[in-house]
Amino acid sequence: MSNPGTHHRREGLAIHKVVAGAAACAGAAVAVGALTAAAVRFGGLAHDVRDALAFEFLPWEPSVARAVGIAAHNFRLALAVFLVALGVSRVHPRLRTFIDVLLSAAWLHNAALVGAAWGAYGGRIAAAIAPHLPVELAAMSLAAGVYVSGRRAPIMPCALLAPTVACAVLLGLGGWLETYARVPGP
Repeated sequence: MSNPGTHHRREGLAIHKVVAGAAACAGAAVAVGALTAAAVRFGGLAHDVRDALAFEFLPWEPSVARAVGIAAHNFRLALAVFLVALGVSRVHPRLRTFIDVLLSAAWLHNAALVGAAWGAYGGRIAAAIAPHLPVELAAMSLAAGVYVSGRRAPIMPCALLAPTVACAVLLGLGGWLETYARVPGP
C-alpha cells in the first residue's frame, strides 16, 4: 500500500487555469493592439507607418496550399510554446524569467504590429484581418494559456494532446479563413 503523500502525482491541465491564462494573454494582446492603433491614428503617424509597412493589398489566388502554409507557419509557433510549457516549471527561476520575457516580448510585438497596421490602414486592414484574426488569436492564446499553466506546475506530455489538437484545428480554420474568406473593404 502506498502513501498518497510520497509519490508524485501526474499533472494534468486544469482547464479553468488554461482558460484564465489564455484570456489574460488575449486581453493583453487586444489592449496593446488597440493602444498602438490609437497612438498611430491619433498621433499623426499613419502615413509613416504605412510607408514602413508598405502593404500592397494585392489580390491572390486562393489555394489549399496557401491555407495549409499559413496554418503550418502559425502552428509551428504555437507548438514551440507548447514544448516550452512542458519544461518551464522545471528550470531555474532566472531562466524562467528570461523565457517569460522572450515570450511576452514576441506576443506583445505581434500585437503592436497588428495595432500599428490597424491604426495606419484603418478599415482596409480591418476588412483583411476580420475573418481570421479572432480565430488565430484564440488559438495562440490557448498556447499561451498552457504556457502560463506550465510555468506554475509541471505538465505531463499527454496533457498537451487536447490543447494541441484544438490549437491545430483553430489554426487550420484560421488559415482557411485568411485564404478564402473576404470581407469587402472600404
